[in-house]
Amino acid sequence: MVGVVEWEQELGHLVERIGLLNAAYGRVYESPMVPASVRKADDDATWPLAIGQHAQYCLAQAIDMCEGIADLVTNGRGLQLPLAATYPLARAAIESSSVVVWMLDPATRRERVVRRLQAAHGELPFEKAFIHAASQGQSASQQQSMQRAYAKDAKRLKARMREIARANGISPDEYVEKMPGWKDIVEAAALHNERTSLVVAAWRFASGLTHPSFLRGRLAHEFVGRRAEGDGPEGEITASAPWVVMTAFVAEALTRKALAELQATKERINEELPVPTPQRKA
Repeated sequence: MVGVVEWEQELGHLVERIGLLNAAYGRVYESPMVPASVRKADDDATWPLAIGQHAQYCLAQAIDMCEGIADLVTNGRGLQLPLAATYPLARAAIESSSVVVWMLDPATRRERVVRRLQAAHGELPFEKAFIHAASQGQSASQQQSMQRAYAKDAKRLKARMREIARANGISPDEYVEKMPGWKDIVEAAALHNERTSLVVAAWRFASGLTHPSFLRGRLAHEFVGRRAEGDGPEGEITASAPWVVMTAFVAEALTRKALAELQATKERINEELPVPTPQRKA
């Protein structure tokens, strides 16, 4: 019983910390940016695919996922433990915040720009596949219209990426189809964490429950038996509190780390001059 109470207390504290994330994001967003900061230089060098704006979007998504976890584990009477619903949210928060850390972490602007371009180019195949799936069942003219719209947007995005790459002395083979897998991104984000193995383990555990997995479920769930008669034992499958708390804890902590990384770029003075200026075409 003591163990149960301890996990409930930790979950309650975690919900409180998650409740403060939006305010923390607001402080980072509203904080003044030093005119000669790394953030300003990085954004200028990657306009209109600004590194800082992309980081802000990823953080907004990570925070939303964390808040979703908090909503799922609370009700009008107190705390509750969903069977598996928190794990996809924890995974998404870990991945979103990991992208921020991975993208902002390199010591040189050139490598940060390369990673921003890798992330931008990495989205294209998924958008193409989505448009193909969404257009199925539509009339031929509607399919062609959707595909033309996608092709136009993709062409514009690729042109912007080429211009950013040109201005920063980056070749296409450094970013075209070079987006790392999530394993590499999460591991890179966890490198500077004092509990690296915990971050990676939490991501892998949550990922295994994003889709049905009986083997992973044996760890994540507990069976509370009531009686054994008829065809077999009867009871209830419940969530394992330690795993719910651990994965949510990592999601919240990594989101805070990403917030701190973004704030640091607004305060740190840029020493890499001159700053590349991609041509600002419409």
